[in-house]
Amino acid sequence: MDRRKVLVEVKQGPHVNRLFHLLHKERIVIRQVRFSNHHVTFEIRRNDVSALRRIRRKSKVRLKLRYENTDAVIQLTAKTLIGIFLLIVVPIICTQFIWRIQVTGATPEVAYKAEKYIANEVGVSLPLVKSSLPTDYELRQQLMAAFPELSWVHFMKSGGDIKIDLQLAPETEVKTKSDDPMHLIASNNGVITHYFLKSGVRLVDANKTVYKGDRLVSGILEAGDRQVVVGAEGEVYADYWFETAFTINREIIYYTPKVTEWKVVKDQGAYIDEIKLPKWINRYVRIVKKQSYQKHQHTLTEEDLDKLIRPLLHKKILQSLPPKTTIKSEKILHVTFDNDTVKGQVLFLVNENIAIPYPIYQGE
Repeated sequence: MDRRKVLVEVKQGPHVNRLFHLLHKERIVIRQVRFSNHHVTFEIRRNDVSALRRIRRKSKVRLKLRYENTDAVIQLTAKTLIGIFLLIVVPIICTQFIWRIQVTGATPEVAYKAEKYIANEVGVSLPLVKSSLPTDYELRQQLMAAFPELSWVHFMKSGGDIKIDLQLAPETEVKTKSDDPMHLIASNNGVITHYFLKSGVRLVDANKTVYKGDRLVSGILEAGDRQVVVGAEGEVYADYWFETAFTINREIIYYTPKVTEWKVVKDQGAYIDEIKLPKWINRYVRIVKKQSYQKHQHTLTEEDLDKLIRPLLHKKILQSLPPKTTIKSEKILHVTFDNDTVKGQVLFLVNENIAIPYPIYQGE
């Protein structure tokens, strides 16, 4: 209902009483009635104006209407109140849903497969209520189990959007070849998870604990009463806990990309894109798309533990681990914040190829 005030002015006369009688009959609420020598004034609601116009014709009086609060920023009408209600309630409801999941990083093929895996295997159908979404830990474990080439999965959440950043293990494998056949033994303690073998005989089943120096794959094949030396070649992956200490600067500087824009330049540097011009013009001027960056300086606090510190630690640790190694989980044992540094200890659950070649001696 439109409850804005309308001031009505009626000239004194014999038809005024009939006007008030009809107003009462139509159940029109009137307020602030004032009588003077020449006029009668009163207030009604704006939604009663149409009924007042009908009554005026019956009572044969002349009216002057003055609409109040026409310049108010917010008019207290039913439509306005409903609009304010929806303006407050709808965003609150929308924030309870996940509207978009963006998968980036790794390679386009892996990102596409991971996006399909989340939709089909995990069963994430958008829009999705936030409470029904698996936790970051659960979703990370599922993705890393489905895609062994991933070393870590980082989540960034903003409102109803989730950005999933996939990180591949660094491709730094250096293979050393030997003409001599070998066994494969354990380079570290751990629990065997899976094998990728080209040759050899498995000696340890999955989910079994092995210790450093244990033989994992034999390079000798038993063929009846004979022994055939075939050599063991491949990879044997195991889980083990890896503890390390870290020290990072508390003041960090990072850069974020700003919007790209086309510019006219004279130098011959490298840019994102360029409009091809005739060679005789290109010698003097170029039209290029340039990416600018914004510098940020931030002081780390305890609130940055999951958002910034964990990803920094993962990238740092991965650089020191062998290729194809994945980090399945971690436990931060303790963290201290000094004036200049952040120090602590973290325990990683690592899945790594622990197989190393071991010579087959004569007589085995």
